[in-house]
Amino acid sequence: ARSAAYSLVSMGVRVIHVVGRRADALSEFDQWLSSHAVDVVTHMWNERTPSTPLTISTTIAGATDERPLPETLGVLFDCIYAPWPTDHAARWMAAGGRVLNGLDLLVQQAAEQVLLMTLVHPENRGAVVEAMYGALRGLPA
Repeated sequence: ARSAAYSLVSMGVRVIHVVGRRADALSEFDQWLSSHAVDVVTHMWNERTPSTPLTISTTIAGATDERPLPETLGVLFDCIYAPWPTDHAARWMAAGGRVLNGLDLLVQQAAEQVLLMTLVHPENRGAVVEAMYGALRGLPA
């Protein structure tokens, strides 16, 4: 969640809604995120959150199965890649929302690690990513 929030801050987002199960964890996250000149709006887990253009779910599989959907759906980036789709993602799509899964996140992180560990020239990143997707296409769903 911190990585996702920090990425949003880096892209210029100035208001971030954060959902959590424990008030103390929300408070800690709020303090950290507020130190980055961001307005933070916290919500408890069982609350329906307001509509936003992007929702990033960084929970473990099954954790969002009972989360209520916002009234208007933006894009959901569910960082999970297996099992797919999550119940939350399936409900989001059934309600007409757009969903991205964590497979792209996994591949891009792995490609960066390959480049760092093998000193493969960055201009070859595309080939590394394509090889990874090729390997994944051969796996059972």
